[in-house]
Amino acid sequence: HVADYPEQILTTCALYGDCGSCECPRDELGDYPCRFHSRNHQIAVDAVKLVGTDEWIEACREANIKPVQHPFWENLPYTDIFRSITPDVLHQLYQGVMKHLIGWLTEICGADEIDARVRRLPLNHGIRHFHKGISTLSRVTGAEHKQICALLLGLIIDSPSLSAHQSKKLVSATRSLLDFLYLARCPIHNDNTLLLLEAALQDFHDNKSIFITLHAREHFHFPRLHSLAHYAQAIRYYGTTDNYSTETTERLHIDFAKDAYRASNKKDEYAQMTKWLERREKIMHHSNYIDWRCSQFLMVSSQNNTSSYSFTPGQRIDFPGSQRTLSDFRCLYTQKLTKYPTVKTITLQKLEDTGSKGYGAVKLRHALSFFIAQFRNPTLTSHEVEEMSQFISLPFTSVPVWHQIKF
Repeated sequence: HVADYPEQILTTCALYGDCGSCECPRDELGDYPCRFHSRNHQIAVDAVKLVGTDEWIEACREANIKPVQHPFWENLPYTDIFRSITPDVLHQLYQGVMKHLIGWLTEICGADEIDARVRRLPLNHGIRHFHKGISTLSRVTGAEHKQICALLLGLIIDSPSLSAHQSKKLVSATRSLLDFLYLARCPIHNDNTLLLLEAALQDFHDNKSIFITLHAREHFHFPRLHSLAHYAQAIRYYGTTDNYSTETTERLHIDFAKDAYRASNKKDEYAQMTKWLERREKIMHHSNYIDWRCSQFLMVSSQNNTSSYSFTPGQRIDFPGSQRTLSDFRCLYTQKLTKYPTVKTITLQKLEDTGSKGYGAVKLRHALSFFIAQFRNPTLTSHEVEEMSQFISLPFTSVPVWHQIKF
C-alpha cells in the first residue's frame, strides 16, 4: 500500500503518532534497532468484527487501533494490512527526515552562516544554485529538498560555532543520514547494500545525541524517523523503493488538481476543474491524431521519393548514399529558458571582450551579421553571404543574457 503517513494511519486504523507497521510504543520510536514485531493482523480483524457489541471499543483499544466500522481490509483474503505498508522516500525522507535535518543544522550553525555558505557555492551543472540561501524558503518541494541534500554536507564542515569534537559528530550524523537516503534510492540491492543501509542508520543513531547536546532537538520519538528502521525489511519483501514511491503519483496533483484549480475562478471550482480537464484531454487526443496524420504523410512522401530503396520508415542507416527521413534529424531535446534573463542588458562590446569582466564571445557582431544575411538569402554562396554581411547594420547595441539553459 503506497501512501504517506496520514494515509497509512487511515488505512491501518492506527492511532496518529504510532507506527502503522509495528507495535513500537511512542516513547521508543527513536530507538534503533527496533525490537518490536509487526502488528498482528488477525487480532485487528477479530477486534473490528466485534462492531455493534459491548466488547468492540475495548477490543480495539487492546489491539491499539481506532474503532473504525468495517475497514476495507476486514474480509480481504490473503492480506496483512500492516505488513503491506511500504516505505515512502518522498514523504518520509525528503519531506520528512531531511526536512527536519535541514532545520536542525540551520538552528545549530545559524541561518546567516548557512545562507552565506550556500551563496558562496560555485555553479555546477545539475545542481540548483540558491542565490538567496535556503533558510527563507517556504513550501519547499521534494525536488528542492533533493537539490539541498546534494550540497548539505559541505555547508556544515568546520562550522565556527562548534568545537572539533562537536563538528565531527555533527558531520558523522549528517553523512550517515545522507548515506541512508542514497542507499535507499538505489535501483539494485543485494545483501551487502542492505547491510550498508542498516549500518548507515546505526551510525546515525550512534551520533544523534549531538542534536540534543546542541539543543536542536529534545527527542527523536517521531514516526518518520522510526519508519527508516523498516526500510531494509521492506526492500527484502517488495524490492527496491522505486517500485512503490509516491513521487510518480504525486506529480499528478499538479496536472489534475493544482493547474485545474488555477484555471477556475476559485468559486464552485469542482465543475470548472472537471470541464477544464475534459477539454484538455480532448485537445491532447486531437493533437495526437494530427501528429499521427502528419507522420503518415511524411512516411508516404518519403516512400515516393525513395522508391528504389528498401528500408523501414524512420530507420537510420549510416552508410554513403543512405536515405534518411525527417524524423532522423529531429532533436530529442528541447531548450528551456527562464521567463526572465539572468542579466537584462549587456552591450555587444562587453560580450566580445576577452578580459576578466567580458564574456569572450569573439566576433559576435560579425557572426550575427553573417547569420542574418544567410537567413534572408539562403540561396547565396558563402562568399556572397560574407560580402552582404558587411553591409548589415545591427539596430541594437545590447542584448539580454541567460547564464543557464536546460534541455
